[in-house]
Amino acid sequence: MNNCVHLSLEVTRISYIPCYFNLDHLQALLRSLVLNRMASFDHEATRKEALRRFELHVSGKETIPADIRSAVFKAVMSGGDEQIFQSLLKVNYFLILSS
Repeated sequence: MNNCVHLSLEVTRISYIPCYFNLDHLQALLRSLVLNRMASFDHEATRKEALRRFELHVSGKETIPADIRSAVFKAVMSGGDEQIFQSLLKVNYFLILSS
């Protein structure tokens, strides 16, 4: 079994859903690392879910948890077009203003 398959199984297990009360610190770190690695591998299911969550985030319906935000942005940009790029710039601008 290659690394991508192993990580894919981890993505299925840990998911994008924040469950802060059920994750210890190391599990939360693992979640971020696995999602980032899957984005690096250009894993299709990871990219699709990241894009779905990004669109919800941009529309204001849902917020991407801070611990996986960079992984989601990375996955979205890996297959994104000009419109996605502009949306990322807008999100980044609002993050800077809010801090």
